[in-house]
Amino acid sequence: MRKNYELDMTEGPIVKQLIRFALPILAVNILQILFTTADTVVLGRFVPEERSTVAVAAVGATTSLINLLIGFFVGISLGANVLVARCKGGNNPERAKKYVGCSVLLSLISGMAILLIGFFGAETFLSWMNCKNELLALATKYLKIYFLGMPLIMLYNFAASILRAVGDTVRPLIFLLAGGVLNVGLNIFFVTAVGLDVEGVAIATVASNAVSAICCLVVMLKSKGFCRLDLKYLRIFGKELKDLLYLGIPSGLQKVFFSITNVLIQANVNAFGPFATAGNSVSSEIDKYIYEVGESLAISTLSFTGQNMEAKKYDRVKETIKKTIMLIVCTSLPLGILASVFSEPLCLAIRNDLAILPYAQSRLYVMATTYFICSIMGVFGYVLRGMGKSLTSMIISLVGSCLLRIVVVYVLGWFFPGNFLVLFLSYPISWLIGVCIQITVLSKLFSSLQKSKTAEISENKENEKVA
Repeated sequence: MRKNYELDMTEGPIVKQLIRFALPILAVNILQILFTTADTVVLGRFVPEERSTVAVAAVGATTSLINLLIGFFVGISLGANVLVARCKGGNNPERAKKYVGCSVLLSLISGMAILLIGFFGAETFLSWMNCKNELLALATKYLKIYFLGMPLIMLYNFAASILRAVGDTVRPLIFLLAGGVLNVGLNIFFVTAVGLDVEGVAIATVASNAVSAICCLVVMLKSKGFCRLDLKYLRIFGKELKDLLYLGIPSGLQKVFFSITNVLIQANVNAFGPFATAGNSVSSEIDKYIYEVGESLAISTLSFTGQNMEAKKYDRVKETIKKTIMLIVCTSLPLGILASVFSEPLCLAIRNDLAILPYAQSRLYVMATTYFICSIMGVFGYVLRGMGKSLTSMIISLVGSCLLRIVVVYVLGWFFPGNFLVLFLSYPISWLIGVCIQITVLSKLFSSLQKSKTAEISENKENEKVA
C-alpha cells in the first residue's frame, strides 16, 4: 500500500497534527545547525594547525553574507507554501500544478541570479564587510564554490516549502539527512585524503545540497497529489507569479531587515571587546536550539492557516493559534529556564574560558528565557502570511521588531551605559510590542471574516427559500 505523506489540516485533532507536522521541521533545523558545525569541526581537527584557524575564520566570515542573500529568496518560498496550501484546502489540483511549476522555475532562476551576483561579487562584498586581508582569499574561494551550487540550494528550499504546504515534512527531513551525512563524509574525504581545506568543505556542501534537491524533485515529479510537478506546467504563469511575489517578497524583505538589525546589534556587542564578542557567540550556540523548538511549531501554522482559510474554517485557525502557543510555552520556556540554570557548565562545555563566561551568561539569562515570546510573535506572523497578509506581517515586524529594537538598544544604553545585559533586553521588549500589534490586527481581521461568513450563510439561506 502506497504511503500518503500529505496531511489534511482542515480535519482532525489539531495538537496531534501540529506535533506530527512540527517534529520533522525541528529535526531539519537541528540537523542543518549540526551539519554547519561539522564543517567547522572538520576544518579545525583535520587541517594542519598552522592553517586551521584561518580556514575556520574564513568560512565563518561568509555566514552573514550568505544568510543575507539567501534569506530574501527563502522568504519568497513561503509564498509558494501558502498558495499550494490554499489549493489543497480548496481542493483545486489544477491551480496547484501552476503554482508548483512556477515556483520550481522561479527557484532555479533566483538561484542563477544569486550564483552570478555572488560568484562575481564575492571578493567585493567581503571587502565591504571589512573581512581581514589574511582571510579574504580563502573566504572568497569558499564563497565562489558555494554560490555555484545556489540553483540547487534554492530548488531544495522551494521544493521543501511546497511539500510542507501539503503536510509532508517527513521526506524533506529524510532527504536533508541523506545529504547531510554525505556532506560530513565528503568533508573528511576532501580534507584528509585530497588535502583541500575550504574548497573541500564548499564542494561537499554543494554536493549534499544537490542530493537533497534532486530527491525532492523526483518526489514531486512522481507525486499524484497537490505537490505534483507536471513538466508542462514548468513555466511562468503571469497571475501565479504575481501571487507568489505578492506573498513572498514581503517575507523575503522581512528576513533581510532582521539580518540588518542583528548586524547592528552585533556591532554594539563588539564594542564591549573581544571577550564580549566571544561570550555572545558561545551563548548563541546554546540558545539557538531553544529558538528552533519554538520556530518549528510557529512555522507549522503557515500551512495550517493556508489550508483552513481556503476551506473557510476560521475557528479552526483560531484554535490552531491557541494550541500552538500552548505547545510553545510548554516546551520553549522550560528549556530556556533549564539553560539559564545550567548556564555555567553549558557555556564552559563549548569554550572553557572563564573570561568570557559572564558575557555568555548575561545573554543566555535574557534570550533563553524569553525566546518563547519570539516564537509567539512568529505564530501570529505566519498566520498573517497564511491569511494572505504578508505585507501587513512585514510592516509589523519592521516597526515592532526592527526599528523599535534599535531605538530600545540606544535608549537602554543611554540610561545604563556599559551594561552588557541590558543590551539584550531590547529583544523581548520589541517582541512584546510586536505581539501586541499583531493581536490587535488579527482580532480585526477575524471579526471582519466572521461577519463576511455570516452574511454569506444568510444570503445562501435566503436563496434557498426563494428556490
